Amino acid sequence: MKRAMRASEFLEQLAKDPEYQERARKRRAHLEARSAEWRRAQKPLLEDLAEVGYPISDVWDDLVPRSESYPEAIPVLVSHLVSRAYPSRVMEGIARALAVPESKPYFSQILDVFKDSHTKDVRDGTAAALRVLADSNTVPDLIRIIEDPAYGQDRLMFLDAAYKYGGAYGKRLVRSLIKDPELGEEARHILRGVLTSVIAGSLVGGGEGRRRRR
Repeated sequence: MKRAMRASEFLEQLAKDPEYQERARKRRAHLEARSAEWRRAQKPLLEDLAEVGYPISDVWDDLVPRSESYPEAIPVLVSHLVSRAYPSRVMEGIARALAVPESKPYFSQILDVFKDSHTKDVRDGTAAALRVLADSNTVPDLIRIIEDPAYGQDRLMFLDAAYKYGGAYGKRLVRSLIKDPELGEEARHILRGVLTSVIAGSLVGGGEGRRRRR
């Protein structure tokens, strides 16, 4: 029986394969060129952010993962997002940087960009922001999107907000989607999480009750 190749042996084999190495070199060169293009495209945004006290070099590297708040940067980010003047990857980074509570006053502007966009990067970024910013006042806008099949799988991120903030109607909506070919998996995931929480809560409550009776 032939011995299975170890991972280290496979990597060593690839290191000696000139065709693979050439393909890898071309991929790296392509990614480096795209990254340079995205950095150049961000220049107007970075200049405006520096003026309000945020001298960063890349919105993806310096704002998206940032744990500290940056309230003065929010209006600048929104202004550049709604300008729609950037490559889709940069637009996604701007939108994801707006997935913070301070962006709540700009929910409708971010929603408009989501609706107008037809690229996956921008839809993903704006959906991530809208999901964070949703509340009982704004969730009807997201429910209308969920109910519109034209948005396809771009509606996935909104199901959790619909269940959480949409009252009885939002809960019924999510339950009605468990067999939907595009949204069913996410709907089932949400409902399993709810059921798990209920069971865990009943177990904790039952244990406390038994302890009190003792």
